[in-house]
Amino acid sequence: MKKRITLLLACLLAFSLFACAKKPEESAGGRVETKAVGFSAQYIRTDGYHEEIQYPAVKVLRSKSQLEAYYEANKELYSFDGGFDTGSFKNACIKYDDAYFQDHILVFVLLEEGSGSTRHKVQGVSLENNGELIVEIDTIEPESGDSDMAEWHIMIEPEAGIDVATEEDVTVLLDGKNVTEPKVLAEYSKGYANMSLQIPEGWEYEIEDREGALTFGINFWPAGQTEGKIKVCYYAEMFGVCGTGLSEETVTLGRYTANQGTYDNEKAWDFIALKDTPGDYVILNDGANVWWETYGEKAMEILQSISVGEGCLAEDRALAVAQKKCIIEYDDVYSAYDYKTGIWTFTFVKASPYARQEITVDPTGNIGDLIHITQQ
Repeated sequence: MKKRITLLLACLLAFSLFACAKKPEESAGGRVETKAVGFSAQYIRTDGYHEEIQYPAVKVLRSKSQLEAYYEANKELYSFDGGFDTGSFKNACIKYDDAYFQDHILVFVLLEEGSGSTRHKVQGVSLENNGELIVEIDTIEPESGDSDMAEWHIMIEPEAGIDVATEEDVTVLLDGKNVTEPKVLAEYSKGYANMSLQIPEGWEYEIEDREGALTFGINFWPAGQTEGKIKVCYYAEMFGVCGTGLSEETVTLGRYTANQGTYDNEKAWDFIALKDTPGDYVILNDGANVWWETYGEKAMEILQSISVGEGCLAEDRALAVAQKKCIIEYDDVYSAYDYKTGIWTFTFVKASPYARQEITVDPTGNIGDLIHITQQ
């Protein structure tokens, strides 16, 4: 099984959720010591996708009144009343009464997944003598599942007497990696093309969009490195490669399937082309081999946070709309996307007897006014 995790930051009114965890370090009194903490956990699906919500987040609650205030502040954001096989948030919270909070805290970890089939498992909770609570979570993705976005509240109940000063003292680990370190959202849009990445501390980024250039996007690299960048690009014209010396494989990057290409058996890939996106989104290795051995693993973690083409129709969805309006038999179909208008153009072609039909699909999924048909 493939494991991954995405943590969701929800902010609303003055009662905000803010998590910014720090890496465990040695305390002033000496070496950091860690002890295992008993816990229970509930996993509640609470869908409610909102583009403006940032990632990641942790919330610590210390009283029934705080829990009630959290519910009131966020009930319009999430489906707290259920409708899923995990039960409802509202019912799951009944057990957290005044008696519970006399000697317990309640820790919420909010996650967003690209598939409603994804499930989670809290593998362990531990407390360090510097006051930091470590939560280890595996996100388990099945071999196949749906493509619906899903939001989750994981409710963690540490054993009695365990407390932390703030949310910043809670660290969430995935396979030993801190996934709650502070990050900056790097984003850029132009016309109907858009992209974003979560850039952690110790890394720098820039927006590249030269006048008249065929590509634009976000470049990032390790702080202090004067050579080599990873470029997340949108290609205004079709992305093409030379096949000489090229080896390719299919990889998964965030919620996307992609084609990864490497020339001449280099240790690092040369490009990663995302599939089934509105237009050509491609990630380029621009001289990053000079620092890849040291920073390559972290660079790939950053790329796992990639999001592109939000609010635009992906090719498979637009094609499905066009196919319903196609009235000719066809052997092939060709597609083109205009990022300035957000319009897909699909050309259906039959070789013999020759027939051709062109259908356009706008960003809302509507067919264009003119459907061109040529037949012989």
